[in-house]
Amino acid sequence: SPWNICSFICNFKRNRLEKEGFIECAGTVKKLIHSGKNAYVYKLVDNYPLAIGIDIEYKITTILLYNIHGEVLYNEQRKTPSKPSIKEIKLYLKKCIKDFYDHIGVSNKKNIIGIGVGIPLWILKGEINDFSEIEIFLERELNLNVKIENNIHNNAIYEKLRGSASKFSNFVIVTIRNGIGASIFYNGELYTGEQGVAGEIGHIKVEENGILCHCGKRGCLETLVNQYALYTNYVMRILKKEIDSKKQDDEENISATLSEMFKKAKQGDKKSFEILKIAAKYLSKGIVHLLLVLNISNIFIIGNFGKDGNAILELIKQETIPNILPNTKFDLNYITLDRMSFAKGASLLILKDFYYYN
Repeated sequence: SPWNICSFICNFKRNRLEKEGFIECAGTVKKLIHSGKNAYVYKLVDNYPLAIGIDIEYKITTILLYNIHGEVLYNEQRKTPSKPSIKEIKLYLKKCIKDFYDHIGVSNKKNIIGIGVGIPLWILKGEINDFSEIEIFLERELNLNVKIENNIHNNAIYEKLRGSASKFSNFVIVTIRNGIGASIFYNGELYTGEQGVAGEIGHIKVEENGILCHCGKRGCLETLVNQYALYTNYVMRILKKEIDSKKQDDEENISATLSEMFKKAKQGDKKSFEILKIAAKYLSKGIVHLLLVLNISNIFIIGNFGKDGNAILELIKQETIPNILPNTKFDLNYITLDRMSFAKGASLLILKDFYYYN
């Protein structure tokens, strides 16, 4: 009968999932009808599958062990090498992972199904056009599935699967960190372009003969709008202090200082407000490009600006509206940056097949 066929298929799949270590019996629940047995309840296991997520930033590399429940089981940080070659990055990642293995225990190690890595494009320095050379090297050396993506895209993947953008199919996330870039989701999928550089609005030229950028050009948007530039402006121009070299790489210190600045701006402090106004003027140039080219209305700004980070949104709108087509509708939202979300997103390069999303 259809019932027996359905029961057979369910039992077959349950036995297979249990045998492969994805689920385990969590007990029974009392039957709802008079006949039959109490129902068995199954749940996803906590420690399988696992993935390692690595986020390489300008100065700090974050490494974590992540499960499909969204839990970080272990994490550590180390210093990112300065201006590394591709060969140096390959050896650096290999050492990071092998050292990480020593800290996570044998039981966790055997449940790891892959490694996801986030790398900023500036590291490539024109030596290769994609990350495949690094992936192949690590897969050969570690005998594990390895996937590498631009780190700002990994952050967007995290927001899509486990964050604020989960209900949207079409959206753009603009991430302001030590650089700035956009991640584009269209029809529920990340769009990176033919050469993987879609969304690199940080390299729109906004100032002639400006500051030298990592990309080799001068006057790029991200040289003027990034968390360190905002932090430096606030500390030196408003607090009238010198930059403490010991604190300038401290993410928590930068976040706390920028949170203070955004709070003051929201409360009406004119000097703090002026810094945001200038940042919004430049940032709007990137938003204008996104709206004119993509016509995706849901745009998220992610930054290390605390709960008052939305203070910049209206300023961006005021600078954007005069420079786009009339009646173009768009919605700007702010998300406070989670410093772990980039590495979490990297691990989701491996684990995302276990999620349902559109």
